[in-house]
Amino acid sequence: MTALIRLATHADVEELVGLEAQLFAVDAGEHDPGVDVTWPQRRGAADFAALLENEKALVLVATDALGACGHLVGWVSEASEVRRGVVTGYLRSLFVEERARRHGVASGL
Repeated sequence: MTALIRLATHADVEELVGLEAQLFAVDAGEHDPGVDVTWPQRRGAADFAALLENEKALVLVATDALGACGHLVGWVSEASEVRRGVVTGYLRSLFVEERARRHGVASGL
């Protein structure tokens, strides 16, 4: 299995929402009952659209012959008065569908 990893675009938003919904269902749905697992369906499209416009955000998508099979979302926080000289990277989410696991997709993302 070969997956292409690239920067996400607005054309990917629907598939990104689907991947995020799977992540919420598996991760939060099984491990954190305090999380609203309907959030991706309700707010995900607007959230991804905003992330794609944010120059400090990184949204990657992995695709194979069947479509999107993984994603990564993160961003960079600049140095501040409190954290002088420190730029911090944050990983918000990383998810790979079952069919693409154990093929290096997560490592690539």
